[in-house]
Amino acid sequence: MYANTLGLSGIGVRPPLVTACFDRLKASYPGIEVPVTIEKGLIELDKLMAEVKPKKLPAEEGKAPTGEEVIAARGLEHTYSNGLKALDQVDLSVKNGEYLLIAGQNGAGKSTLVKHFLGLLKPTGGEVVIGGAPTASYEVSDLAKRIGYVAQNPDNQIFNTSVEKEVSFALRNLKYPEEETSLRVDESLSAMDLSGVRGEHPLSLPRGDRARVVIAAILALRPEIIILDEPTTGQDYKGAKFILDVSKKLNEMGKTIIVVTHHLYLMPDYASRVVIIKGGRVVYDAPVRDAFYNRAALESSFLYPIQTVELGEKMVEAYNDKGYSVLNVSEFLGCFQ
Repeated sequence: MYANTLGLSGIGVRPPLVTACFDRLKASYPGIEVPVTIEKGLIELDKLMAEVKPKKLPAEEGKAPTGEEVIAARGLEHTYSNGLKALDQVDLSVKNGEYLLIAGQNGAGKSTLVKHFLGLLKPTGGEVVIGGAPTASYEVSDLAKRIGYVAQNPDNQIFNTSVEKEVSFALRNLKYPEEETSLRVDESLSAMDLSGVRGEHPLSLPRGDRARVVIAAILALRPEIIILDEPTTGQDYKGAKFILDVSKKLNEMGKTIIVVTHHLYLMPDYASRVVIIKGGRVVYDAPVRDAFYNRAALESSFLYPIQTVELGEKMVEAYNDKGYSVLNVSEFLGCFQ
């Protein structure tokens, strides 16, 4: 199956990654077709490689996180009252300024893990350390100042009658001065492009906008760490990309970002490290390129390579060279343009 035109991006719909790759190559290689399935994309890639040998990606420096440890799980276990063991001997270190992706299928233990970071659950074994101190030594309200959390369903975090009241609620509850509160609310609303709806009821807004209200309320507290739990769920492509773009800007400002999801297709443009969880255990922990090209680790956790990675796998196999391990559309285009 092939596409004749590509107008989806213009109306805010995400085209398949393989379609985006070949549509943007059409100007340079008029003879290629624009596929809408990965199977057809691999056929077109074969034809393209018969015409021209792709260029390799620039070598990566492979920088490891160098910041101080802000979160550590050490032998962490959690067994629910019904006997379900959701976490089993989890060891994990998060460094200041990282952008970490925690991936795994539903039920793998991802949300249980981050609830321990927030102090919402207590370990039944091992410990979680935040900023050098065990979570047991913190009040939940103290952790909330350091770690912002956007839940899978942001509606559950909304309980005020206007966007402005929602964003200012925590600040007023913590007795911030009025001038400081107004400044932070204005900054947060502007950052999330919500200034025009500050008087609206949050629940009257579209789902994507409601998620942004929750993020704005978190940003107003200026936390060091922000956790987004399945941030693309229920979002259209434009909304999902907006939220992730904001997270990237915050990371560039020095915030530590943790995204929890089993949707991998957007994440190569954002995450630098991937932790894969299966059955309550960390089964793989690596830089994003290594993780996305470890098909065995992905498939054993019921995750699968994204389409750009499948194209890269074919080039790596054809030339026996990992220099073709592309992650996103831009890298794929760079091999041929």
